Amino acid sequence: MSETERKSAYDKLTPQRKQLIDEVLKNLESGVGLWQPGWKMSGVPESAITGKSYRGLNNFFLTLIAMAQGYKDNRWATFKQIEDKGWHFKTDEEGKSLAKGKGVSIEFFELRDNKTKQPFRRSTLDGMTEEEKEDYLHENVKPIRKYYRVFNGDIIEGIPEKAEPQINPEDKVIRAENILEYWSENESKILYEGNRAFYRPSTDEIHLPPREDFLSMQEFYSTALHEIGHSTGHESRLNRDIINPFGSENYAQEELRAEIASMFMEQDLGISVSEKHIENNSAYLKSWQEEISENPNALFTAIADADKISRFVMSKEPNKNTTEHYAIVESQGNYGETVYQVYMAAAHGQTALAIHYAFSSRDALIAEFQKMQGLSFWANSEFQEVSFDELGDISLQRARDTATEEENEVDEENPRYT
Repeated sequence: MSETERKSAYDKLTPQRKQLIDEVLKNLESGVGLWQPGWKMSGVPESAITGKSYRGLNNFFLTLIAMAQGYKDNRWATFKQIEDKGWHFKTDEEGKSLAKGKGVSIEFFELRDNKTKQPFRRSTLDGMTEEEKEDYLHENVKPIRKYYRVFNGDIIEGIPEKAEPQINPEDKVIRAENILEYWSENESKILYEGNRAFYRPSTDEIHLPPREDFLSMQEFYSTALHEIGHSTGHESRLNRDIINPFGSENYAQEELRAEIASMFMEQDLGISVSEKHIENNSAYLKSWQEEISENPNALFTAIADADKISRFVMSKEPNKNTTEHYAIVESQGNYGETVYQVYMAAAHGQTALAIHYAFSSRDALIAEFQKMQGLSFWANSEFQEVSFDELGDISLQRARDTATEEENEVDEENPRYT
């Protein structure tokens, strides 16, 4: 790729992504890698107002900024939120605001109604038939990307003192142990032998050195989670192309996504990132630097993949059940006969068929649906039947929770930035 092509690819990035690329490349070029030595995670970045955690790119981006600035607080707030709470920015010895140049631009998605030209509201569907509702959602309701600027709690005066977690640190370790035990018994067998850490796709096995050979428990967990990240590429799980020659671009991309996924999982489990862990991965970081320099968008593909990996693994955490809602709809078939279909929540506030064909009896549908529920993907899920209208509301709420976490927290008509 020529310099002109590289510049064109860079220019097409959003301002936020350009800043992230600059930060990562700077770290890689200095030999620091994705984390700075000695930095300890304070937790998953979250809203100072709602307590909701940021996800995916925003999670990764805010974590990098917190690292670079040495922030200890994992909470972030917009200028308007700070104003509304009666907080203000801290100042230096000369009385100058510490917030100057410290605002971080992040992105989120809002469900937009192209027909009303307003944010989508569920009440718009009132009075419609189920078919009309589905058609309206498909034709008019689309997610749009928005940006806003947030500031870290460390530079905010008046923000409540952050409560220290009361969970015993050992509990965090137990959670990691439970995941490793589950993964070894139900997914990829984990073998503790030799002096290398790797995942072998041909046998679907994870190989780790004996635990006592690691310099710290944090290093052990980080390495184990990295290899678990690789194992999710198996065809029985997320089905990625993971058989690539060492040193190739695809190999570097897989290493990048596995390491970022490991970071996400470490955050969820409260496991710190150690300096030694960074040093042990310096060889891989060099290959990642070359891949990212050639194609900046490769980093964001890896972040999206890492988010899927971490969600998939954490969904398997023992004793952590989720509830999946479904609705069985009775309708008329092509010949006027009564048929039954089952719907579940889908992305962007819609519902979708869980089984893509109809049944002549409710009992036959339920029998087939129960087979689907027995798949390993749903191992930690409980299923609850609701009405189709209730399912629509649940789908929209799920979309808001995942793609529009910060909706209604930003003054969209009069944004205030510093």
